[in-house]
Amino acid sequence: MPIWRKDTEKLGVLEAVDRIAATLKAAGVRVKVDASDKTAGWKFNEWELKGVPLRMEIGPRDLENNSVVLVRRDTGAKEFASQDNLAQRVDDVLKDLQQSLFRRAVEFRDANTHHAANMDELREWAERGGFIDTFWCQDAACENKIKEETKATNRCMPVDQPGDSGPCVACGTTSDVHALFARAY
Repeated sequence: MPIWRKDTEKLGVLEAVDRIAATLKAAGVRVKVDASDKTAGWKFNEWELKGVPLRMEIGPRDLENNSVVLVRRDTGAKEFASQDNLAQRVDDVLKDLQQSLFRRAVEFRDANTHHAANMDELREWAERGGFIDTFWCQDAACENKIKEETKATNRCMPVDQPGDSGPCVACGTTSDVHALFARAY
């Protein structure tokens, strides 16, 4: 994101931005340059709404210091990075950002997944929201019963089954299949 205050700074900043963008593209990084005349705050907000994970700001002072400002979307943390070896630094930040987002998603999923041993517990957790992990015999009649009584539907059967067994939440038949149920919002 090129930033300038005076028209005399614009040309130098845009040349540096084009050079840096070409370097990043050659390294396999997708780059979008916003060289519009809109204010920096407008640009920041616009690209935040579009979900850009890493914003790069380059202004006249950054050119003097041979640096850029990297801003992470997930934490909002700003980092001054040298233009030398920038492609490697961007790659490192993007990998860390991906791991951070994945870790946060897994923690959120785990915090919002509840276990139900019977239909009353399943009904209670369905009212509260989130995923409900329970035994299910894979019978369509049981699935329909769960849906009618709780408005929760089968979202998936995890690939990594724990290997235990227990009574189907709907009919009581012994099952070794865990299924995740949830309500649609």
